[in-house]
Amino acid sequence: MKKLVYKITLMVILAIVVVLTPSFLTTFFLAKKYIGAETVHYLESEVGRQTRIFTELFSRVRTAAQAAEGVTEYYLTDEIINGEEAFTDYRVHTLERYRSLAGAFDPAPFSLYAWFDPDLLPRSRTIAIFNSGETFRTEDEYDYTWEDINKEGWDWFTVPKEKGENWTEPYFWEAFDSIIISYTRALDFKGQFAGIVGSDIAFQSIKEKVQNLSLFDTGYFILLGATGNIIIHPSLEGTNMKDILPEEVESILNDPDGIGTIFYTFNGDEKVMAYHRLENGWYLLGAPPLRELNAGLIHLTRSLGLVLIIVLVLVLAFSFLASKAIAAPIITMKDRLIDIASGEGDLTQKLDIRRNDEIGELSEHFNTFMESLRVMISEMMVINEKSLTVQESLNDSASGSMTSIRDMNSRMDDVNHQMDELNRQISASSSAALEISGNLDSFTRLIENQSSAVEESTASVEEMIASLDNVARITSSKRESSEKLMEMTVKGAGLLNESTRQMEEITGELDSIRQTIQLINNIASQTNLLSMNAAIEAAHAGESGKGFSVVADEIRKLAVTAAESAGMISRVLNNMGGKIEETNEAGKETAQFFNQIKEEVEDVTRAFSEINGSTQEISMGSQEILKAMSSLNSISAEVSSGSGEMKEGTQSVAHSMDSIMEISRLVLSQVEDTNKTTESFGSTIEAVNREAEALGEIIENLTRKMGRFKV
Repeated sequence: MKKLVYKITLMVILAIVVVLTPSFLTTFFLAKKYIGAETVHYLESEVGRQTRIFTELFSRVRTAAQAAEGVTEYYLTDEIINGEEAFTDYRVHTLERYRSLAGAFDPAPFSLYAWFDPDLLPRSRTIAIFNSGETFRTEDEYDYTWEDINKEGWDWFTVPKEKGENWTEPYFWEAFDSIIISYTRALDFKGQFAGIVGSDIAFQSIKEKVQNLSLFDTGYFILLGATGNIIIHPSLEGTNMKDILPEEVESILNDPDGIGTIFYTFNGDEKVMAYHRLENGWYLLGAPPLRELNAGLIHLTRSLGLVLIIVLVLVLAFSFLASKAIAAPIITMKDRLIDIASGEGDLTQKLDIRRNDEIGELSEHFNTFMESLRVMISEMMVINEKSLTVQESLNDSASGSMTSIRDMNSRMDDVNHQMDELNRQISASSSAALEISGNLDSFTRLIENQSSAVEESTASVEEMIASLDNVARITSSKRESSEKLMEMTVKGAGLLNESTRQMEEITGELDSIRQTIQLINNIASQTNLLSMNAAIEAAHAGESGKGFSVVADEIRKLAVTAAESAGMISRVLNNMGGKIEETNEAGKETAQFFNQIKEEVEDVTRAFSEINGSTQEISMGSQEILKAMSSLNSISAEVSSGSGEMKEGTQSVAHSMDSIMEISRLVLSQVEDTNKTTESFGSTIEAVNREAEALGEIIENLTRKMGRFKV
């Protein structure tokens, strides 16, 4: 039968595998195409997102340089270029404007500077500030010529002269003692090149940003220069990427869109690279291994394989069950015959096989034989059940009688033991009654002594209550005095705080006055500058401008006088601010002393309150003790009276115990005679019970043999 089942199962499996295999292959290739496109798109999106972050950073540097360019060009004049003193004033004001510009950016730029053309000024001049981390410091001036510029290869100076602007690759600048990236723009004065203005980025901050980025498990980002130089890489910084991947790098640098993806092999590892061009012409590259990019596809392949295995297992199970259903009639007939042959058969079941062949006829004759056998076994089982009923009735009667006899003997034994125990308890009770009578005499004497002690304790408690009332009156008076002292302390602290607040308001007004004086200084400086310009214009006008020159000189003197007065006022205000600050400090220390005094007074007040509360609680407790003493004295009198009555009762109990002892001896003698009679009757019942058990074993053996068949 097993061979037939296995053959049918194998044929069904082969048929289903032939049908399902093309569907699984089609699903796999379609999913591979879709997942591959999605992972590449994700890689490009991630690189694009990081590109926007770096673009914003470079754009902020460009904007800072453009703002510095506007400030530098706007105030640049011929007088400043040709005059040493005028350029010195111009440099001071420009440095202040640079600081204001830098403070407007968040985060602030690393530096702002202007380097002038050595051919334009009598000597080379520079204006520069850099971010020291805490403030913007002024960089020292440099003395240089075009020979120095060409010799050092300062492309940040030469390239803007030709192209208008320039982004440098990282380089070391001794003044900052760090590697920087510079953006510079050409400075224009009346249509000619006057120098450069620019701003820097600390290269370390860019490097940390790139190195902190990651792709998948082991992928990384690369920062590539406009000519293919590797600016940031986990291990290849300072080399040109054209030497490693010439064709791939050329395709990236020549891509007009500056965005794309390439596939390549590096150190035997297949990789994919997405690239985006930055604002300054550099490229941000994202390069994960191809195997990590295809991790989703590998997972899909494993999932499809698992699904295919599950389908095959299900097909195998279905095929096996179907094969068993085909061979079921023959297997059923075989199992029935084996069941009957072993003597454990179910005679009520029939072979439900309706077939027009030899198997059907054999099944019909088998069912007829089983019916005849079932009827015969049923009749035998009825006769056996009647015999078993008679045996069980006899056995139950004998067992019941025997149980009753045993129970009677057991109860008689219990009565015997209980009578012995009763005799012992009666003897003990008589002795205890006599002992109680003696103890009651001693107890009466103790009660009398206790009454005397209670009266003495009552007098002592009354004296303690009077002392506690006196302590409570004293502590209440001291607590009221402490509360008045605390109110005076709080009032003094409030007046001191009000004085301190008014001092702080005066300090705020001084700050407003200082700002006003600063404004006056600025106006005086601008007025002085205007008067100088007016004097220069008056000198150019000749004789007709002499009157205007006199006015300009008076305006300049007035501006100088205003500046000196403002300086004097500022010094006076500074002295006043110092005195006010000293006063505020003294007020704060005094306020601290007031707070300490307040805390100490509060502690004293709380202590007096606690003492007052405690004395009241002790006083109430003493009153309760006094009441308890009185109650205890009354109870002692009652106990003394009751102990006499108890003594008379115990003597009566002792006489009763002697009478009960005599009665228990008579009962014990009658119980022993009854035990002997029940033992003789029990021997007869045990003989009948043994015969009934032998008959039961014969009937049970016959029942087991017929019970193998189900009728």
